[in-house]
Amino acid sequence: MTVSDLLQFIFRPAVELFRDLPLRKKDRGPLSWYFVATLLVILAYGLVILFSASYSLSYQETGDSLSQIRQQVIFAAVGVAAMFVIATLDYRALRHMTWYLYVLTLILLTAALFDENPTNLEADCYRWVQVFGVTFQPSELAKFSVILGTANFVDAHQNRRSSLLYGILLPALPLAPILILILRQPHYSAIILILMIFVTMLLCGGCGLKWMPVMLTLGVAVVVVYLYSQENYVQTRLDGWQLFSYDTSTMNDQNRQSVYSIASGGLFGLGIGNSRQKHQWLAEVANDFIFPVICEELGFIGAVVCLVLFAALTSSISLMETVVSIVCDKLHWKRRPATVAVTLFVLLLGLPSCLGYGPLASVQILGMAFLDFFDFISNSVLMPIVAFFTCLLVGWVVGTKTVSDEVEKNFPF
Repeated sequence: MTVSDLLQFIFRPAVELFRDLPLRKKDRGPLSWYFVATLLVILAYGLVILFSASYSLSYQETGDSLSQIRQQVIFAAVGVAAMFVIATLDYRALRHMTWYLYVLTLILLTAALFDENPTNLEADCYRWVQVFGVTFQPSELAKFSVILGTANFVDAHQNRRSSLLYGILLPALPLAPILILILRQPHYSAIILILMIFVTMLLCGGCGLKWMPVMLTLGVAVVVVYLYSQENYVQTRLDGWQLFSYDTSTMNDQNRQSVYSIASGGLFGLGIGNSRQKHQWLAEVANDFIFPVICEELGFIGAVVCLVLFAALTSSISLMETVVSIVCDKLHWKRRPATVAVTLFVLLLGLPSCLGYGPLASVQILGMAFLDFFDFISNSVLMPIVAFFTCLLVGWVVGTKTVSDEVEKNFPF
């Protein structure tokens, strides 16, 4: 290999990356400002909760109760600006930076093992690196590197992905150095998450499906045996997770303080900013154990509402998108009126169901409450009818060959 070939090998992906990165204006979809507004509301909510949980620890460590939240607000602003910029880029061009990102990940993971920054020394482990005054964990970058690298490999070997070699073993080879370096830190939870990400990518790509049950069983067994064989803090933390124990004396400190925090919140909480356990009782109160603070300040009701709202928001958006798209395609409506119409329709049907066991309990249809009536119509009437006609449609109109070809169709990266 000549010097010219070597330089081309190193820099050609970068040239191709910048060539393919800009997304043509005609290929961009419309920006949903409703979604952006919802995202900003969630971001603001998270920052308020984070400030409430972190101001005591910030004051203890730096004498400035705003030190952590000030940094997070800056990160949030930069992140929102980056979101708008990234939305104009073609994600498919990221395939060209696969090996750049992989090598960078290995370098940072190795550097973390020798970086004696205050965070590493205080935690007695080597998970963080400090670059330009910013401390972060390279294992977070490793997760994205695994996603990108696995997707790129699966796309390049689509025709051979069902085999054990190309479906599981070869994609796992680049994963080994990452896991070994993270094991040396040590950071066992990151290893488990990266393995789960890797397996998920293989399943989504349809790789080695007939070998997957055996490999998953073997992999889970190895991880469980290894973790429970550790005579260190890992074993202590595993022993402390007693989900159904009411005896706090057998819990580790994190679990015990979390139970105290959740219990002191009661049903409706102590109010935003009024948590007591965050004052040097809960460990890692600004990240790992922020949820007990939410429970203490908002109470059981507030915590449940918080979880339900996040789940309802994400699922509602994904479910409504299908209906809105159909209305736009079939009725030739613009997206905004279609979204409003679908939302009002769902609201009109949903409100009687929600109030059917409350203020509207006396109103019945065919002897049934609203929710029971809609449940009967959808499950006992519409579902069998739709299933019957779907079978006729597939068998006699579409044809099994068309369905088979569609299922086996390979999509581009």
